[in-house]
Amino acid sequence: MGLNVHFYAKERYKDIVLEPQPAENMFPEWFARLEKKSTSKCPFAFVYENNPYHIVPKREGQGSNLKGCPGILDFLKQGYVIPAWDNFIFRDDGNGSLVVNWTDECFDTEYKTHGNQQFHTMDQSQLPVYGHWGKIFTPWIIKTDPGVSCLITHPVWHRNKNFTTATGVVHTDQTPIHLAWFFEWNYRVQSGLDLNSMNLQEQIIERGTPISLIIPFYRKQYKSKVEYISESEYDRLGHMQDYRTHSLRNTDLYQQFRRSLGRLFK
Repeated sequence: MGLNVHFYAKERYKDIVLEPQPAENMFPEWFARLEKKSTSKCPFAFVYENNPYHIVPKREGQGSNLKGCPGILDFLKQGYVIPAWDNFIFRDDGNGSLVVNWTDECFDTEYKTHGNQQFHTMDQSQLPVYGHWGKIFTPWIIKTDPGVSCLITHPVWHRNKNFTTATGVVHTDQTPIHLAWFFEWNYRVQSGLDLNSMNLQEQIIERGTPISLIIPFYRKQYKSKVEYISESEYDRLGHMQDYRTHSLRNTDLYQQFRRSLGRLFK
């Protein structure tokens, strides 16, 4: 039986707000453009030479790209993407403060800040360049089934370098949570308040831009154990990985397991 994730928005936003999407529906554009090859594997994969314990690095130029990397591909299928519901314009007021405007007044949008004094023990080089983290509440309230919390993080593979969304965990089964876009702006805006010299690519987060990634997870207690093993046992475990994850015929056990998962987030 699946677990339920509920996103709630005001009724008057229906048909005008961009809804949260399963991450699999919003692959990064650069990733979607990569050619898919029938022999595509992780670019750092190994191939057998008729012996599962005799492996050699796969050479460059054999048609591999990141579309064949199961770790990245499976991560890109996790959770839900929150797209920007409005166009956000970031400008410098000339006095060291960041000004944020938006183009659609139909949403109850508000910009707040969390100043560096809240993180004063950080090294100066680690603090946000504008002296604060920004917070803009999204139109969405999220609620999950019992036992399910949510990791909120930056949609890192979409490669937007203008901002970094802060990472945190919220226990959305205990109370509905109003999702906030909590972020830092990553560089000083050069054009200031002058609209005529504004750099559209660097100063505007367009409607539809992925701004947050929400990954629900089922809470369990974990215990870690550190062990030091013999070189032969270490090699055996490594060979086990090679045997289960690499095959010239694409029939390896790891791939079979991945295909059995289906779509986890709908």
